[in-house]
Amino acid sequence: MSEMAFNSFYALYLTIFCIVLLWMAEDKVKRYISILFLCFPFIDFAIPPGALGIRVFDVLTWLVLPSWLKSPYYAGLRIPARFWNYCIAVLALLALSSLLSITPGLSLLRLLQQANYVVLFLVFASFITGREHFLFLKKLVMLTFAGCLFFLMMQVLTGVEFNLYGRLNPNVQDLFGLRYPGPFQDPQKFAQYLSMSMFLLLGFTTERSHYLFWLVAGVVCIGLTGARASLFGLAFGLAFVHIKRAVLSGRYLRSVMVLLAGGILFFGAQQLIVFQRVKSTEEDLLFRYAIWEKAFGYFLENPVLGIGPGAYQPFVEQRDPEQVWKVGDKLVYFDHPESGLLLWLVEYGILV
Repeated sequence: MSEMAFNSFYALYLTIFCIVLLWMAEDKVKRYISILFLCFPFIDFAIPPGALGIRVFDVLTWLVLPSWLKSPYYAGLRIPARFWNYCIAVLALLALSSLLSITPGLSLLRLLQQANYVVLFLVFASFITGREHFLFLKKLVMLTFAGCLFFLMMQVLTGVEFNLYGRLNPNVQDLFGLRYPGPFQDPQKFAQYLSMSMFLLLGFTTERSHYLFWLVAGVVCIGLTGARASLFGLAFGLAFVHIKRAVLSGRYLRSVMVLLAGGILFFGAQQLIVFQRVKSTEEDLLFRYAIWEKAFGYFLENPVLGIGPGAYQPFVEQRDPEQVWKVGDKLVYFDHPESGLLLWLVEYGILV
């Protein structure tokens, strides 16, 4: 069985399994959120694998949408009519941008998939209305985070060959060593998931010993992914929250202790690959600046509607074939300009 056929079968099996779980639930909204949290590393699996694939997340979101619209969750949200008018106007602009792109089929599919994130946000906002739901989410986050820690531990012990994908993202093998992707295909995505989960876990945790455990475990895990932005974003975010709390409460000693503990943790983890990669900051910034400059030029060429959702990779393949990774005997063109803001401006334009 080929790699694509195996991945398609795996994604199809997972999709059917999740659909059955969703269909059997009395409260489909709660079950939908449970599946997303517990299966988060796998909901990006697509059928077929690749740019034109339909993800597990897409199927589940489309299926839960009618149930949510008829549920008390939606009724309690009280969404004003002008919000839906704004959404319709934005979708119309993006549909026009998609039709004018160099890959209209891909762009329209990406547009539908991006709309699913709006649905997810609304479903989630309508769900977290009481303390019992916060406690429920805490358990989900802890279970998934613990599972990812176990998976990462197995990878460290056995190697990155222990994974759920036939082919990992090429940035797994860095000049300074391995960047562990955990149950994800890309270590960058794994780091973003860890950072997001850390904020949720630490926000839910009140016991100091548990707080320190999750904090140290999360920082070490993000360090093993080699993702600098996720680690430093988490560090600055937590430092800001703690210092703000300390100043408002008048406990200035706490802010000093937080900074001191952060410094100790920073210097004590110098052997992690993320800190080895920091040493190449100047060279890396020059590389990224060149990509940012080209991406900003693409935006200036199409400032109003952009080049179309999901069209960055085929656009770069035509315009700048030097933006490419070589993975074995296969060329993989960049699908983003190393900046979320620039990617949004290039693909969606300034109106959105």
